[in-house]
Amino acid sequence: MDCLISELLTNEIQEGLWKCLGKSWKHGIGSQTLPQKPPVRPPSFVTSNVASPMRPMDASAAARRKKQKLPEKQLHERVAAILPESALYTQLLEFESQVDASLTRKKIDIQDALKTPTYLQKLCIIGRILEEGMDADQAAIMQKSNPSYPKFSAFFKRVTITLDQKIYPDNHLIIWDSTRAPAPHEGFEVRRKGDQEFTASIRLEMNYMPEKFKLSAALTELLGIEVDTRARIMAAVWHYVKARKLQCPDDPSSFNCDPPLQRVFGEGKVKFTAVTQKITPHLFPPQPIHLEHRIKLSDSQNKDLKLVSGEGSRNAEKERNSDFYNQPWVEDAVIRYLNRKLPGDASGNT
Repeated sequence: MDCLISELLTNEIQEGLWKCLGKSWKHGIGSQTLPQKPPVRPPSFVTSNVASPMRPMDASAAARRKKQKLPEKQLHERVAAILPESALYTQLLEFESQVDASLTRKKIDIQDALKTPTYLQKLCIIGRILEEGMDADQAAIMQKSNPSYPKFSAFFKRVTITLDQKIYPDNHLIIWDSTRAPAPHEGFEVRRKGDQEFTASIRLEMNYMPEKFKLSAALTELLGIEVDTRARIMAAVWHYVKARKLQCPDDPSSFNCDPPLQRVFGEGKVKFTAVTQKITPHLFPPQPIHLEHRIKLSDSQNKDLKLVSGEGSRNAEKERNSDFYNQPWVEDAVIRYLNRKLPGDASGNT
């Protein structure tokens, strides 16, 4: 009985479909037809397990819709010609692409930084004037209590710090010039990221007040002075002439040159007013102070590097000893270990 009812319903549905197709064919493509109501399934209709032939078509249509590309953001040429304000939209698109490129580069840099551990290395240059019998702590207290006490940078014209060019090829040279930084500083500090030890070269050019000069070899041999001010050098030349009675008796404004003076001035007789000009080629900037400092990794950084590179070796006897964990590097190493990020961990997991 159920099979007979199903066949009758199926026949009725097929006849209805043929009638609809006949009407549409009669009116032709593009003609307006009244909307047809879909056939209503009777309540007693029992669905079979046979899949409908319409379902694959619906699925393929949905797949095609998903594969459709989004419309491009660029404006059509006609729209751009009609709306001059659309140029701002184009500029915004270009800016958006630049921001996306910058974000991509930053993400790559962050990923590279997470793969290889980097440490912050710091070089500090500070100093104070120590009176006789005074230690560094007392000098620091005096400097803080006295505002007129000169700061460390006031003693230098220029400070040049040279790092290892192999490790820092782009920023290995740091120059501080007093003419470009008039504000005095308590000291100098250089920070760089790295995990290698190297030697830094420091060049300090003193700022003498009044200005001092280094004498040439001939003038040093004549006066016995290596570095001094111009006024004191001129006074030493005058004392040399007076002590050896080289002033000309017939011309008090001139003096005769003995062999040491001739090696300096190159003449047998020189006027006192010309000494300042003739002595200038024998004066040079004072010799700068050269220092070398070894930048070393701390104990905790050495331990971390050995663990990362796989060079860390365990000593069971030391690990069982409680004094092993009281070393100064242990606390820093534990914090780094707990805060590390494993490459396989998902975000948000603890």
